[in-house]
Amino acid sequence: MIAYRVAKWADRYENNRTRELKRLDWVPVPNDMSNLGYLELVDHPNGAAHLGAWLAILEIASRQPKRGEIPQGSAGTTQSLARISRLPVALFEEVIPRLASMDWIESFDNQQVAKIMQDGAGISHPSAGKPALKGREGKGTEENRNTPPAAKTAAVSVIDPVEGWFSQEFWPIFPRREAKVAALKAARSVLKTPELRAAALRALTLQLPDLTSRPPDKRPHPATWISGRRWEDEPALPFISMPRSGENGNGKVGFVESVEREFQRRYEEGRL
Repeated sequence: MIAYRVAKWADRYENNRTRELKRLDWVPVPNDMSNLGYLELVDHPNGAAHLGAWLAILEIASRQPKRGEIPQGSAGTTQSLARISRLPVALFEEVIPRLASMDWIESFDNQQVAKIMQDGAGISHPSAGKPALKGREGKGTEENRNTPPAAKTAAVSVIDPVEGWFSQEFWPIFPRREAKVAALKAARSVLKTPELRAAALRALTLQLPDLTSRPPDKRPHPATWISGRRWEDEPALPFISMPRSGENGNGKVGFVESVEREFQRRYEEGRL
């Protein structure tokens, strides 16, 4: 399966300070606007939007378990980028081919582990064809001899689908990122199937306007949100501050108009 990563990430977007950090809250980006690559990127009718999408990709890639890799998720690269950044998916569908042609991103096979294990299954060993030893001497001998060391290591390092979904799609967009271990444990316990994980992510996307409108300490913990199956809640209207009297002619009318606009927006997005 083909995935993408930022080309030459370690050389271009890491420095002596970032290499010492386990988690990045910022990413160093070159600022030479006379660079030919920059000029090529913005020389497009949607050049400004493409520049913004590229910066969003760098920020997202900097927070992945393996820095520089672009999350793919169950819905594909462009859908995952759109969900995390809250930018239109059409924007990423347009800019990804351009970035690839400019060698700013590169494709790679993210099923290398499966390939190693598959190749290992066909490797002959000098002991092949010999009878297996019995008793204490032969316990586990055939398995250990015929399994290449690389395949053994790969089998241990495979990331389970829940953890991959959690790290790449859920955690980056949840509005309160606390108690990550407890949240992952809840996800493994409750969100065991791809269908449940997809439903939870769709619901979270719809609930984000309400959740992000709350004060940070009033937002639910991710573990509580998952364990309580809060993705089954109906999305609430985000908090709308009522204009003071005189700002909009009449405070009550201003509030009603705000609610009507919110309903209209949701209707146009197909969420009502």
